[in-house]
Amino acid sequence: MFAVSDEDVKKILNLARLSEDPGQPLIEKIKEQLNQFLEYAKDVQKVDVSSVDPFKGIRTISLDELREDEIDVDQEKYARVRSNIINNFPKTQNNLLVIKGIFDNS
Repeated sequence: MFAVSDEDVKKILNLARLSEDPGQPLIEKIKEQLNQFLEYAKDVQKVDVSSVDPFKGIRTISLDELREDEIDVDQEKYARVRSNIINNFPKTQNNLLVIKGIFDNS
């Protein structure tokens, strides 16, 4: 059986940008939860689904059924929402949201 290691948890936390230096109690808690999830997934794979039609219940929507886009011309509301987002974001520069790079370690 596959088991999650401390190193696996550290990599996951780093990739998710949740914690750069997790303590051992957090690592143990997450490791336990991930191992429980993997056990559950292993049990789910045992369920016989051979008689289930994978396409039953899928509804296709035609373009006629979609609603028309509506332009919200309330510029005051737009400015207020935009301002709230910018003011509550952890790091901004010139009214832009600054995030860590995805493809590098910046």
